Amino acid sequence: KDLYTCLEKTGVGVMDFVLEPLASAHSVLDENERKLGVILVDIGGGTTDIIVYHDGGVLHAGTVPIGGSNITYDIAYGVQTTLENAEQLKCQYGSAKSALADPEENINITGTNGRESKIISSKQLADIIEPRMDEIFRLVKNEIRKSDFIGDFTFGIVLTGGGANLQHITDLSQEIFQQPIKIGQPQLTGGVSEKVNNPRYSTGVGLINYGTENWEELEYDNPNNINSILKRSISKMGNLLKNWY
Repeated sequence: KDLYTCLEKTGVGVMDFVLEPLASAHSVLDENERKLGVILVDIGGGTTDIIVYHDGGVLHAGTVPIGGSNITYDIAYGVQTTLENAEQLKCQYGSAKSALADPEENINITGTNGRESKIISSKQLADIIEPRMDEIFRLVKNEIRKSDFIGDFTFGIVLTGGGANLQHITDLSQEIFQQPIKIGQPQLTGGVSEKVNNPRYSTGVGLINYGTENWEELEYDNPNNINSILKRSISKMGNLLKNWY
């Protein structure tokens, strides 16, 4: 209610409120996945969201209070660099599985505040990342158990969100979950835009899809302008969100 009031005061009309993992599901899951059984794991910056589908409905939804930002902090502490540099290292070289990272690939770490630069290997970077990803996945596994479903999920687990871009993340997740794993790429209603064809944009694209699919029901003022509004939304989202992860 407070968020709604604040937005209304700024002149921003609120169409609806959508749970974050539900929004992501609107962009990465299809009808068959939701009907026959699938688990969506959205690895965001501050949290990791889980939603369990079975028989076309939501069986369970939950959140783990750890995400990609925790990995960034771990890297910053581990190699003594800034958070900005740590984020770049994670995105460019990060691997979730130390045994699969290249021990011969050297990474230059720029010194900060008078400290000397240093060189580490991709494997050393993965040694920092893997324990945190392992923790996240095991917490997710505990959350999934709360669904109390004892059967099989036909389509296994779909990973999305910015954290899903880590190298070898499917290898680590398969070890822990013992389920089929795939990376969920957002699909925009009406066609895929290259600007948002990345797991980090799943929630944003899902919100656009939700608005498109429920346009008449939500009684938006100007339905004739939907295409131009969507194009502007996609462009702005691509420019703004690319620096968030």
